[in-house]
Amino acid sequence: WAQPPRAARSGRWRSYPLPADGDFPERDVDAAYAWFCTERNRGRPAGDRGRVTHFHAYMLQAELQNASKVSKRLLHAQRCE
Repeated sequence: WAQPPRAARSGRWRSYPLPADGDFPERDVDAAYAWFCTERNRGRPAGDRGRVTHFHAYMLQAELQNASKVSKRLLHAQRCE
């Protein structure tokens, strides 16, 4: 997860095409976000403080005329098992 020495673009270097609630069947959306739980929690025993229990995914959007004004929209709230 470390940023490579030469990122393709500035700012946040990882981006994923993620579905929002209502865009696809609920089962498909849950499966897409469950991957993050699986990746983070793999090899971490129950009770490890590094395990993820839940997270919210947001889409950030800047206005074209005023890039400093950013809004966010909740894409999905995920509970990790």
